[in-house]
Amino acid sequence: MHSWDLRPVPFKYQLSDWTLLTIPLQLQCRSVLLTDQLPPQASPSLPVDTLMDGSQGFMIRALPVTCDIPNLRQQDGYVCYVPLQYQHFYIDLTLSFDSYQKKFSSKTRSTISRKDFRKNNFNNCELEGVRNNSTLHERPVVSTSGWPVLLSSLPC
Repeated sequence: MHSWDLRPVPFKYQLSDWTLLTIPLQLQCRSVLLTDQLPPQASPSLPVDTLMDGSQGFMIRALPVTCDIPNLRQQDGYVCYVPLQYQHFYIDLTLSFDSYQKKFSSKTRSTISRKDFRKNNFNNCELEGVRNNSTLHERPVVSTSGWPVLLSSLPC
């Protein structure tokens, strides 16, 4: 993890989509990055660093955990608030694409190959006889059953 940043963090008190009150607190903030490779923790411990002058607490973003943590709890004189928890999924980028594809079922591999083939063929096709109109007003409009329909150029 990186060093602490002292900044105001807004705490919003909301009723549905309406924000009733916003209180900014000066917190020491830092984020856990993917490159930090921090192992997931069962019960996150409080930071051992001391509070900076003017700081009212700590905020750590993207901390990997192994289980659900209560949204609100008290620990060692601090109020711990966890507004959102979600599971992250990662792909090992050191693998080759073929090794990565072998993790899927044969049906999924076939679908990926088919879509990749179609994408490559679409990118290589030449659009002959297709005219690009510079403005919307230059495009032909056809009326069918009273509703105007805008015709646009379609790929091959």
